[in-house]
Amino acid sequence: MKIAFLIPIVLGLINGVIQSPRNRTTLRSRLMLILLASILIALIPGWRLYMREVIDINTFYLLLINAGTSAGVLILLERLLLKHWRWTLVAGAIIGIISVLITHRHTTGSDPTAFLLGMLVGGGYMLGGIFLKTWRKT
Repeated sequence: MKIAFLIPIVLGLINGVIQSPRNRTTLRSRLMLILLASILIALIPGWRLYMREVIDINTFYLLLINAGTSAGVLILLERLLLKHWRWTLVAGAIIGIISVLITHRHTTGSDPTAFLLGMLVGGGYMLGGIFLKTWRKT
């Protein structure tokens, strides 16, 4: 289960690199890259971990829910995320809340790590922004 915590951090880190203001691509291509990266980063390692029986099916489902939710929230809040680093924490909380609501509705046992995985996406996004110096010093 502990390896499943690494996937959202990498997901947020890569999404932070994609949405960097230094990245001179069009908005449409950035949004498609975020969606593609989010799904592939959750699907490929998640499936391999599930097949090797490192994680169970609920954790794999939670990773996929978290990836889709994070792609939607990061695309929706793109302009705000680039303005100030505090918005990454807000985005992480939103991702976590939506993940908790979806997993509570569709799984038998409510997993308390759903909110934590959402916050890890926000933390990974913040790390990507810090490495690339996305936010100016105020």
